[in-house]
Amino acid sequence: MDYKHYLLKEVSIKKKDITASAMVRLLSKEVPSLKWNIKGTTRKYITLDFQDKTVLSIINQLIWLEYVQAHNLIFFNVDYNANLTFKPYPQTMKGYVFTSAFDYGSSLDYNDVRTGYELIDNDTGKVLSSYTNKTLQAIWGDIRIQEVFDDTGS
Repeated sequence: MDYKHYLLKEVSIKKKDITASAMVRLLSKEVPSLKWNIKGTTRKYITLDFQDKTVLSIINQLIWLEYVQAHNLIFFNVDYNANLTFKPYPQTMKGYVFTSAFDYGSSLDYNDVRTGYELIDNDTGKVLSSYTNKTLQAIWGDIRIQEVFDDTGS
């Protein structure tokens, strides 16, 4: 079941000098059927005024405000157990940085790509056999290799 449909309830709310997380806490009272996991944000907004907007729309606008004005990325999710999460990502995270790679090249070479072949008789110039792979041809175009059949052994 997708619990996000509970967030489609329309509300009107206006608050002054409030953080996005505090506004989300107020919105949680409008949708008590979800389990709200809200972590604090720090930026206070002079006025937040939403008239006849869905709870989901308000949360999305708060996430955008946090990104634009507080330079904050917000993790927002409603999982299959009706847990709603609204929390800022940490400003720094541990991770890996690769400064060099072994045997790495940034060029591409398509010299060995073939989408078909033709076997041609050396004496008559007649096509003895041919094959086209339609899937590869749709991707790469018509790239054929022609082999000349010479039964003299030379």
